Amino acid sequence: MPFFLGDMNMTKDAKDTNKPLGSSKAKQARREQEQRQLLWLRRAAVGLGIFVLALIIAGIVYEYVYKPNKALARVEDEKISVSDFQEAVRYQRSNMINNYSYMAQLYSSLGITMDESTKSSYETQLSAEYAPIIGNEVLNSMVNQRVLDYGAKEAGYTVSEEEINQKMESLFGFYPNGTPTTAPTSEPFISTPTVSEAQLAILKYTPTPEATEASADLSSLENAGPDGAIPTVTINETAEATETAVPEDQATEPEVAVTNESDETAAQNEPEISDTQNAEATVVASVEPTDEAEPTPSLTPTVFTQDMYETQVSQQFPDNGYFSKAFFRKQIYYELLQAKVTEAITSDLTNEAEMVWARHILVETEEEAKSVIERYNAGEDWAALAAELSLDTANKDNGGDLGWFQRGSMVEPFEEAAFAQEIGSISQEPVSTTYGFHIIQIVGHEVRPLTSSEKDTAINTAFSDWLGAAREKLNVTIGNDWSNYVPTDPELSPYL
Repeated sequence: MPFFLGDMNMTKDAKDTNKPLGSSKAKQARREQEQRQLLWLRRAAVGLGIFVLALIIAGIVYEYVYKPNKALARVEDEKISVSDFQEAVRYQRSNMINNYSYMAQLYSSLGITMDESTKSSYETQLSAEYAPIIGNEVLNSMVNQRVLDYGAKEAGYTVSEEEINQKMESLFGFYPNGTPTTAPTSEPFISTPTVSEAQLAILKYTPTPEATEASADLSSLENAGPDGAIPTVTINETAEATETAVPEDQATEPEVAVTNESDETAAQNEPEISDTQNAEATVVASVEPTDEAEPTPSLTPTVFTQDMYETQVSQQFPDNGYFSKAFFRKQIYYELLQAKVTEAITSDLTNEAEMVWARHILVETEEEAKSVIERYNAGEDWAALAAELSLDTANKDNGGDLGWFQRGSMVEPFEEAAFAQEIGSISQEPVSTTYGFHIIQIVGHEVRPLTSSEKDTAINTAFSDWLGAAREKLNVTIGNDWSNYVPTDPELSPYL
């Protein structure tokens, strides 16, 4: 059969016309579905990107906005934020490291190695495990500073910017008005009390044996050899012995005997020098030139100017990196404010106070304490009971003697019982404290002069009482999660 090109075209057209229409629609549907899937994928990717970006932004906001401003404690409306707290902790750690560095330099300058106990103490306090303890101390101190601020303002105590500036200048060793003269400190008072007969009767001390008089017989030294003791003879005694050895009528001028003939000959042949020659020699000797000593150059101190001070301050805090200049000035403010308040509230504090002299026996249980009371009442010796039974190892071998103390020196239950008892009595009921159960004996109770350390204790107690009273008037809250924000930097360098 003949084959024409037209036949081919007809065949192709026939094939196209015979193609089902559903096939094209299915492809179109698949394309649309694929396009929809791609669109959803794009949207999901964009959504995921936005979500990740939101997480990143939220983390940044939390880390740099929310977290630093999160309140860990509040005193009235004033909050102590995480950033405030962390700066204060780093300031405390910096001071501890500086103290350690100073101690290390001091030991090095003396040519000795720092003892392990001192070194270990600093290393422990600056360890990560110890960080919560430092954090707790710092947070309580910050709360007390805010309470001080509120209480001082209510009482009318203020600190000026000029006072802060002067204190800061002095800390940097800058005195624009001249170096101040050091104020004299009061001489420490050390109590040396006399024990009365009544107190001795309570204490039942064993009398110290009296020293026996040494024999004045020196006859044993008559033939003393090189190792024997030789009595000292004074010049007057020697002169007396010489005078009694030679009778007055036989006393003559002492003669000098020449025992060496060569020396005698040399003396005879020595040329005589006249008084004139002596004078000339003296004149010549006096006019001989001498080497003049060069004057020691004096050291000219460098003047610490205002510009130098400001430069040092401007470099100190940026280079520090742990606390700011504003924070440092605030610490100076609190220090000066506390000094003013303390001075005002202790202005009428006397140099004497009511005190008791007590001894105690500390045991673990109430039953043990009652047994001690029964044994003492039955006639057993107090000191022997203390040595046998007391848990207070610091004084158990000394009859449990605590010495004289004033109010505010002991835990409250112990103190109340001690000041309430009569002299010579013991506790007829055990006194319970956090340490255990005490039996207290009172040796003395009187108003006594304060030693220097006791005066300091009285001042600190007065300020603590004032601060406690001020805190009771305020709304103070401390959160429970502050320990999560305690920094552990700066760290102690292993090279110190």
